Amino acid sequence: MRWLRPLVRRRWCVLALPALLSVVVAAGLMSISILPHPAFHDEFSYLLAGQTFASGRLTNPSHPHWEHFETFQVLSQPTYMSKYPPAQGLALAMGIWIDDTPIVGVWLMTAFACAAIGWALLAVLPRRWALLGGLLSAMHPLVLQWNNSYWGGSIALGAGALLIGSAIRLNRGIDGRNAAIFAVAIAILANARPYEGLVLTLLVGFPLLISILRRPTQRTLLLRRALPVVAAILLLNFVWMGVYNHAVTGSVWRLPYVEYESQYAITPPLVILPPPDEKSYRHPVMEVYYRQWEWPQYEKQNQLAELPGAFLEKAVAAMRQLIRGAGDWSDERVPAAVNLMRLGIAIPLLALPWTLIRRRLVRRAMGLAMIFLAFSFLALWFFPHYAAPIGIVLLAIHVMLLRELWAMGVAMRWVVRLVLACHVIDAASALVVIRDDLINPRLVARVQLDTELRSDPHPWLVIMDRPGVPIAHLEWIFNGPDLLHNQVIYARSMGVDRDAALIRFARGQGRRIGRITTDGIIARWEELH
Repeated sequence: MRWLRPLVRRRWCVLALPALLSVVVAAGLMSISILPHPAFHDEFSYLLAGQTFASGRLTNPSHPHWEHFETFQVLSQPTYMSKYPPAQGLALAMGIWIDDTPIVGVWLMTAFACAAIGWALLAVLPRRWALLGGLLSAMHPLVLQWNNSYWGGSIALGAGALLIGSAIRLNRGIDGRNAAIFAVAIAILANARPYEGLVLTLLVGFPLLISILRRPTQRTLLLRRALPVVAAILLLNFVWMGVYNHAVTGSVWRLPYVEYESQYAITPPLVILPPPDEKSYRHPVMEVYYRQWEWPQYEKQNQLAELPGAFLEKAVAAMRQLIRGAGDWSDERVPAAVNLMRLGIAIPLLALPWTLIRRRLVRRAMGLAMIFLAFSFLALWFFPHYAAPIGIVLLAIHVMLLRELWAMGVAMRWVVRLVLACHVIDAASALVVIRDDLINPRLVARVQLDTELRSDPHPWLVIMDRPGVPIAHLEWIFNGPDLLHNQVIYARSMGVDRDAALIRFARGQGRRIGRITTDGIIARWEELH
C-alpha cells in the first residue's frame, strides 16, 4: 500500500480525499448524463419535504379538495407534508438553496458520509488503511446509487460512522469534543432513521456506559465533561423534533410517520407487532398497494415459525446487494466477465474465520453488525439504506480483512491488489447502470408531459383516471408544496360530481384542465374545455 503513504502525511487528507472523490464522481456522471428524476414513492415524498423546507416552511396547508391529492408516503391531513423524518428533506433543501438543484444536497451528504467513515476508521486503523476504507466507501455501488437518487442512505451512513467513531474514542478517554460528536450523531439518526438509529445507539451506548462506569477516574470525567454536552445537544434536538411534529401533526409527541401509518397502513411497522385497525380507502390504487402488496408480505412473516425463513431471505438479499452492487446479475448492460470480477470483492471473506479467532475487534464488530441487522430484519421490508447506520462496521470488517491478507506476505498482497481492482471495476459497471437508470423508462410519459405543461404560461390541473386494476408502483399523483399556486398539479379522479367541484375551483384560479387516462404505463391525454 505504498501508493497511499504520500496521501496520508496529513491527517485531514484521510477525511478530505474520500469526500472529494465522491463529489468528483457525482459531478463527472452528471456532466455526461442528466439529473436524476424521482421514480419511487419515497423519492417524491422526500422531494416534497425538501421543497417545503427550501420555501421556509415546516409544512403546508391542505388543499380545500385534499381528497383528490391523497398519495403514497405523503400526509394530506392535518397538513400536507412528507411522512418521513426531516433529515433527507433538509439535505435536499440545502441543494435547492445552493444551486436550485436538490441532488446537490445529496452529493454533499454523501461527501460528509465518506469523510465521516475515514474519521471513524482512524480510531482503529493506521492512516493509509483508514484512507483506503474511505475511498472504497465513495466507490461502493450502493453509495453511488444513494448519491444519484432522492431515497436517502448517505445521511444515516455518515451519522453511524460518527456515532461509532466517537464511541471508540470515548471508551479510551472522555473528552467534550467526542461527547459532542456522539450526541450530534444520535440527533442526526433520530431525524434520519429513528428506529435503526435507536437500535444502534443502544447497542453502542449501553456497553460504552458500562465500560466507563467501571473506571472511577472516567466516571468523574463523564459527569463533568460528557454528560452536560450530550444532554444539551439532545435537549435541543428533542425541542426541534417537538416543534416539527407539532407543525405537521398538531402534536409534539406524534411523528408524521406515525400519523400517516395510522391513516393508511393495515400492517404494523414491525412484523412481530399485531396489525392495526382496518382501513377504508378512497382510491383503488392505494387499496391495491396496501392490500395486495403490503398485507401478503406481513402475513408470511407475522408467525414466529416464519421469522427464521424471513430473516434468511432478507440476509441473502442484503449480501447480494453488498456484493452485486448496481444492476442484476442478468443485466445485459454488465458483461459476464465483469460480473465474475465483481465476485472478487468477496475474497477477503476467506480470511474471516481465523481473523475472528485472532482479532477481538473483528469479533465485536461482527457481533454488533449481526445484532443490528437482526433488529433491522424485523421491519416489514428490508432495503439496503435501512442498514446504512451500520455501514461503517461492515466496511471496517472488510478493510481489516484486507489488512490481514496484506500481512501474510507477497503472494497475498497480490490478492489484495486484485480485490481492489475488482472494486474499481464494480464501481465503473455500477456507474454505467446508474447513468441509464437516472430516469425510469416507465415514467418517461409523466416527465415529458410535466415538462411541456410547465412551459405553458397558464397553470394546469391534471386529473388522473386509472380504470381497471391500477399498478400501485407507477404513480403520477405527486405535487410540489404549494397546491394552490403550483404551475402544474396532479389530482385523482373521484367520479363525475366530485371532479366537477374540483374543476370549478381550479377554473376559478385560472387553470386549464387536462385529463389523463392511464393504466400506469400507457397514457391518453385530453384537454377539457
